[in-house]
Amino acid sequence: MKKLVIIVVALAVVALIVFTLMSNKQKAAEKLKTSNDFSTKIPVNVIPVSEKDMKNSLNLVGVINPYKEVNIASEVAGRITSVSFKEGDYKGQGSMLVSLDSELKNIAVETAENNYNKAKQDLERYQELVRQDAATQSQLETYLFAFNNAQLSLNSAYRNVKDTRVSAPMGGIINTKNIEVGSYVSPGTLIANMVDISRLKVRVSVPETEVFRLKVGDNVSVTTDIYPDNQFEGKITMIAPKGDEAHTYPVEIVISNSKATPLKAGMFAKIDFSTIKGRTGVAIPREAIVGSIKDAHVYVIENGKAVYRKIETGFESDRDIEVTSGLNVGEILVVNGGNNLKEGTEVNIVK
Repeated sequence: MKKLVIIVVALAVVALIVFTLMSNKQKAAEKLKTSNDFSTKIPVNVIPVSEKDMKNSLNLVGVINPYKEVNIASEVAGRITSVSFKEGDYKGQGSMLVSLDSELKNIAVETAENNYNKAKQDLERYQELVRQDAATQSQLETYLFAFNNAQLSLNSAYRNVKDTRVSAPMGGIINTKNIEVGSYVSPGTLIANMVDISRLKVRVSVPETEVFRLKVGDNVSVTTDIYPDNQFEGKITMIAPKGDEAHTYPVEIVISNSKATPLKAGMFAKIDFSTIKGRTGVAIPREAIVGSIKDAHVYVIENGKAVYRKIETGFESDRDIEVTSGLNVGEILVVNGGNNLKEGTEVNIVK
């Protein structure tokens, strides 16, 4: 009887050992399978899509232009007898710049005055004769016509004499000088170029995706490489209603010049539009974009798998990009790891 008990106990121990070994083998197989499944999944970092307040980061480079610029030309023919300016001079509005020989034009004035006086006397005489019924109304109209022509000729002669003195049409600096004393000029001959740089205009080309956020009167910040530590306050004064072939729109910004830090026309200027209010919208980090921004795609996670999604982008801030279509708030977006994915890839969400 004792021997039988020993045999039963031994068989029970053997059975327990076999059961344990088989159980451990099954667990190891399941663990291995799980491990293999895990290793085939691509690790990714994700975030939920959300709306954000996007700050403006639009910075553009433009060229500084004079606030006003005029080409001064002669309106009459003649020889220059005096020049009262040189390049770099400041001239106030109305300042005399050039005198032309006016001798013949003064003679023309005297002739026109004589003709005018004679025509006036003839007209007055025939007006009196008409009142006395000694002349006809038709005769009077002939002398009235002659008087009017004489008056026009006299005004033209006066104007020709006046035009022998060329004056500055505005206050500004002489940029170029094109004549000297003794030069003969014809009507339209360029005498000088004058610029007003008391204020300056900066012209920049703004992309169509950004231009609709701007309006006339907006304040901007302007800096230059010449004075990198100085900021000039600018104001948008013009936004072109028509864009160019590159879908950019010319925008004009006016700044005041400074005697302490004077700027010159032709310099480059950097325009910072950060003073213009941003906006709230669906936005994602730049690193989530797969490919270029012009043909932007992202990966979102649906049921543990990657889904390749085309998106349309809009406003760009320092770190984020606005998404105008293609994503909805709350979707799970792949931020890192997207370059290793393709449509339908199973993922392991790390974060």
